[in-house]
Amino acid sequence: MGSLFNWIHNHHILGYGILGMFFLLVIGIWLGFSGKIGVYSSGKDIGRTILLWLAPIPLSLIVAACGWAQHTATSKFALVAVVGVELFVLGMILAETWRENPVVWQFGLAMLTKITLSFLFCVMAWFALVGGSNRKDRTPLENLVESSVARLKWLAAAGAIGFLMVRLIRKKSARRIAMDKAVEQGATMFGKHVQETVDKARKMAA
Repeated sequence: MGSLFNWIHNHHILGYGILGMFFLLVIGIWLGFSGKIGVYSSGKDIGRTILLWLAPIPLSLIVAACGWAQHTATSKFALVAVVGVELFVLGMILAETWRENPVVWQFGLAMLTKITLSFLFCVMAWFALVGGSNRKDRTPLENLVESSVARLKWLAAAGAIGFLMVRLIRKKSARRIAMDKAVEQGATMFGKHVQETVDKARKMAA
């Protein structure tokens, strides 16, 4: 713990910034559990926040495969597609978060909480998949055992954060249920109106 505070002190802005984000994350989780803010609206919302961090990996490989180093037209198009996908996913996350938290401070805190948790989940899941030990002063069996233990620890940490993310899914309030129902009814009425207009046009044409 002492070394952590020494690192924060030595790095000043970065260290205190990370410490401040940690406290905001704790507050966001607490308010999420108490129902004061809506961190996640559904499992799909969790999936989108995870996709925001995971999508750049395969998309970057596609850009590299298209010859980014040669600055070809195909690679530039692939890069635009990567940025477009990321912006689209981010836009969906922003819209859903604002829908759940139509107050600026609630929106900001919910975004910080959900993005940070999904980032931590992805990092720990990544280490659970690729983490390992390859020390030359140990036998292959010892490296295998150490790697397996390390991966299990990372997997347990990722599982704990995933469980926390699921627990932070906000139950729909009466206001949200009424809003969704009103939107559904409006869409149904609009569809009926369009169908009636089309039927009248067909009759007039006949």
